[in-house]
Amino acid sequence: MSHILTVEEAAVRLAELVSELQPGDEITLTSREKPVAKIVPEKPPIRRRAGVCKGMLTIVREDDSHLEDFKEYM
Repeated sequence: MSHILTVEEAAVRLAELVSELQPGDEITLTSREKPVAKIVPEKPPIRRRAGVCKGMLTIVREDDSHLEDFKEYM
């Protein structure tokens, strides 16, 4: 949901506005009837779990001979 408020209105209700933000919400702040800023909720951090990609990588051989082609970069 989008809201449009003046900077003065937002200053009075800032704590309330921030606590009520939901994903997808957006608050546009205006000054002299022109948009000057937006308040949007931060994206939640990505939760990673150990072992999620297990089995996705196949090791073809266990030697370093294939690294010869990259010798100049190492």
